[in-house]
Amino acid sequence: MATLYKTAQSEFMDVEDLIDEKERKSNIKQRVLLVASRGVTYRHRHLMNDLEALLPHSKKEAKIEAKKEMELLNELAEIQGCNNVFYFEARKHTDLYLWIARAPSGPSV
Repeated sequence: MATLYKTAQSEFMDVEDLIDEKERKSNIKQRVLLVASRGVTYRHRHLMNDLEALLPHSKKEAKIEAKKEMELLNELAEIQGCNNVFYFEARKHTDLYLWIARAPSGPSV
């Protein structure tokens, strides 16, 4: 808060304007929730770790058993405060499918 006052004094700006400007910039983050199904192998987990390192605002969730209940992913994203969901579904311990969705009611791919 002290840096805002110093900035306002040096540039002759109103402090409330600086606070409003800072709040507007900080609310644009897109958070991503990474979730895996049961049955992922070590190769799948390493791929998830690499994606987590590449995505700046990502959160990892434990494995879930939601093959047919995809609504559970929206609830998890809402609890974690995430806007997007990456769901890794493992089938037969060899195939890995990635489901990408916007959390509240957006499209899924």
